[in-house]
Amino acid sequence: RRGREQSDLGISGSLAGLLSLAGIARPASGPAPRVDVTGDAQLARELEALVRGASPDLEAALAAQFGNTAGPLIARSVLGAWHWMRASVSSFQEDVAEYLVEETGDVVGEVELDAFNRDVDALRDRVERLEQRVARVKRVGTS
Repeated sequence: RRGREQSDLGISGSLAGLLSLAGIARPASGPAPRVDVTGDAQLARELEALVRGASPDLEAALAAQFGNTAGPLIARSVLGAWHWMRASVSSFQEDVAEYLVEETGDVVGEVELDAFNRDVDALRDRVERLEQRVARVKRVGTS
C-alpha cells in the first residue's frame, strides 16, 4: 500500500454477519455468521456500541424525502417487506433442514445424532473398563 495510510479498523464479513453485528438481524439457528475485525479493538467495541445504540427513524427520513403522506406509507411497506423476508428466510431454512434430514437423509437428525453420541460414550466406557481388567490380569499374572 504505497502512499496510503493504514486504516485503524477494518471490518469484513458476510451480509448476515454484518447485520448481526449491527444488531439488526440474528440467525435463528446454525453457525454464527462470520465477521472479521482487524485493527484497533477498542475502536471496534465503540463502533459496535454506537451502531447497536442507533435507532434510525425510517419513517421521518422517508417523510422528509417523499412527503408526509407517501413517506410513512413507504416506511410501513419497507418494514413489512423486511419482516416478511426475515420470516420467509427462517421458514426456508427450516424447510431445507427438514428436507435434508427427512427426505434425502444427507444430514443426520438431532435425535439420531444424540443416540449415536450416547452409543459412542457407552462404547468408550466399556473400552476403559476392559483396559482396567486387562491391566489387573497382567498384574496378577506377573505376581
